Amino acid sequence: LDIQKDRNAVKDAIAEYGAVAVTYYSESVYLNRDTYAHYCPDSTKKANHAVTIVGWDDQYPAENFKHVPGKSPESNGAWLVKNSWGTEFGLDGYMWISFEDATLVSCVAYDVIPADRSYDLLYQHDGGISSQYVKCQTDDEIVNIFTLGEDGLTLNAVSITTTDTGRSNSYELKIYANAGLDSEKKLVYDSVICSQEGYLHDGYNTIYLDSPQDLTGYDSFAVSLIIDAGLLIDANYSANTPYNTKFTSSVTVLPNQTVYREKDGIWKDAANDSTPWNARIKALLLTEGDKTLPYVSLCPKVYAVRGSGCYEVVGGQILDPLTSDEISGVWRLSYESAIEGNASLAEVIFIPDDTDSYTSVKAIASLYVQEPEEPTPEPDMPEASEDTETPEDNEASEGPHINEDPYTPKVDSSDINDIFTTEPHDTADNSYLLVIIIVVSIILSSLFAFSVAIILTLAIATFIILIFAAATALIIIIKLRKHKK
Repeated sequence: LDIQKDRNAVKDAIAEYGAVAVTYYSESVYLNRDTYAHYCPDSTKKANHAVTIVGWDDQYPAENFKHVPGKSPESNGAWLVKNSWGTEFGLDGYMWISFEDATLVSCVAYDVIPADRSYDLLYQHDGGISSQYVKCQTDDEIVNIFTLGEDGLTLNAVSITTTDTGRSNSYELKIYANAGLDSEKKLVYDSVICSQEGYLHDGYNTIYLDSPQDLTGYDSFAVSLIIDAGLLIDANYSANTPYNTKFTSSVTVLPNQTVYREKDGIWKDAANDSTPWNARIKALLLTEGDKTLPYVSLCPKVYAVRGSGCYEVVGGQILDPLTSDEISGVWRLSYESAIEGNASLAEVIFIPDDTDSYTSVKAIASLYVQEPEEPTPEPDMPEASEDTETPEDNEASEGPHINEDPYTPKVDSSDINDIFTTEPHDTADNSYLLVIIIVVSIILSSLFAFSVAIILTLAIATFIILIFAAATALIIIIKLRKHKK
């Protein structure tokens, strides 16, 4: 609700819902403590406090606000506000804020879902708290795709968050069965389950289907929206606040969750945009009977081989939220196409063994994809005779075991170990190499010992010759002296 431009809409919301929430810049310099009337004319001030507007008085005197020459309200009128500082503050906990206070922003009215229109499961891809949005027009279509892990689910409503609805405010909603992007990046689906049209308002919108839709028999469904408004999205976001702190929202965006087309008609995956994002389009579902939603205590990991269609979900722990007992079941990938991309995360879905007591539950798993090994050429083999065993006759054929049951792991753990283990080289080749190294080492050691022996021999001979020469010289000198005498 735009409280600065449309006061009547705010008054209507108070009359319908009982109260609205609002933020403003609170500072004692702008508060008249005699009347507890607040007025700030400076629109550059950023809101720093939230309160609840519970009423209004169109004739509240302007002179009751703190008089600042040239900075007082031009006309009468104020909002009656309930503060959160206890009854010791203000007028038993209440105060007045001028209609003309320049810092009033973020006016919101909340509606409570009636008990007979509630839901059991909430399907969504968003999870951050950023306020980013995309501007949609009537020739844009945004689709959120959701996988199903069980039968017996009924789609009751769709929830979205919009802003900038000051245009036609219109929407066109469609529910597709088994939707997704094909190899040519076109949206394909089996059928349109239902469709309806209507109008939106700024903020949270819950669109109840004209007739709840049974999703039994479908592997997935998609919620398609064509709206003339801004649709809030979920993306990585960071901003500085007025108080020298930093606000950061980090999200996980995976392929095949949010897809969209603009007026050019080309479908795109929002996960491939320069800033990946998910649309805040949520599906509200009902379950059969009285089922419990399990609690994901530990997320699993997914190991796969690219291009093989083989994967295994390892680990993960699912608990009963009331008893903390571990729940047995199997994991599977929500989108097997995740194996072919470069993502390090994947959405997985847990299917409990006891589907009468528990619903399925989704989680985000770490994804480890191994590139396939290059096949080695096989030698020419003689034609098989009737007595020759062929690969078809051998029950223990090579390659990973593919389990056709979609609710069980695609690969045995032994196969995964084989796939992700590097085979050693031929042992015979290693033995020859070892013998060569030993022989060369012996030869080099012998040459070194022989060289050392020669050097020592020459050194000893040289030493003996020097001693002999010195002795000879000494004898000659002695004889020469005797001769002189």
